[in-house]
Amino acid sequence: MTSPTKIGDALHIKSDKISTCEVFGKHIYETTVGKKVYAQMPRLYFVVGYYGYGKTFGVGAYIICKLREQGKKYIYIDINELVNTVGKPDLQLLSLRDVIYYLHYVFNESGVPHERLHKEYKIDTNIENLPNRLELLTKIDYENSNIVKIFNELFSEVSKEPLYIIIDQLEGVTTDLRRSIEEICTEMRQLHDAGKYVYLLLLMQRAKVVKELRTSVPECPKDHPARGISNTYKLTGYKTEDYQKILRNLYDSDEDADKKLLEKLEILPPRIVFELINRSTDLSQLKENLESLLSDTREELYLKVPKNKELSIIVQNFLKSLKLGSYKKYLVK
Repeated sequence: MTSPTKIGDALHIKSDKISTCEVFGKHIYETTVGKKVYAQMPRLYFVVGYYGYGKTFGVGAYIICKLREQGKKYIYIDINELVNTVGKPDLQLLSLRDVIYYLHYVFNESGVPHERLHKEYKIDTNIENLPNRLELLTKIDYENSNIVKIFNELFSEVSKEPLYIIIDQLEGVTTDLRRSIEEICTEMRQLHDAGKYVYLLLLMQRAKVVKELRTSVPECPKDHPARGISNTYKLTGYKTEDYQKILRNLYDSDEDADKKLLEKLEILPPRIVFELINRSTDLSQLKENLESLLSDTREELYLKVPKNKELSIIVQNFLKSLKLGSYKKYLVK
């Protein structure tokens, strides 16, 4: 395993019972979703999910853990947070080429310390001399450059070794998401055809995607040559077996969590579940914290239940089913 660099420093932990890796200040645990996305990684992967459903930590951070473990090169950027912090020059951020030029601006022209960007989890990489590599862009004619030429100049090793690029929340900064997706699809096909081992993972907020594209499935356009090297994965949360494994190992216990507890955890966004887990020292306390959360939720919803009798009954039946762990018939597929 390669040692993390100044940008991308992290702690890798292993024990007999569970392997965890610390990314973005949190321990990252292995889940079925993370394993599946990593195992099936095409050249271009759109991973889309609602806020709190494991887009950044369950998928992005888990893949970073695997890449560190296997000594593979990667660049992670939360481009929405970067733009909010650093600002941006006159770039539309429509393509991978635009993003790379923007990284040059961030590292070499913005004046924002690299350490700050790492500490705030906006950038993470294990490429030691990334700022110096990006400086080479000043010698390339931007208007006449293409993505293959840029990678030949900056990352020549991708002809033999893979480079993974993870971009979080591109949909939050691009001026035209549909056009952006099409341009990125074209670029990734060009890199593939040129024999470059570049893998791009786009982590996207589902609500924003639906608003911009009128669909929850971002993908390369129909009949686009990149369709064969791309895929989309929609996040729906973690399964009971994921939580069972994590809880057993985390609390160092041979006791299995009961089925109703696991079913209640399964319906919640993973972000909330892990907040509950981090505040609990054992299964008993986890149950108490969960019931307290659900009780507060039920109370707030009861206060806001519409006066309409039919709708009131539906809401109250759902709350009752949540308490009993029999809520699945209410889920929207």
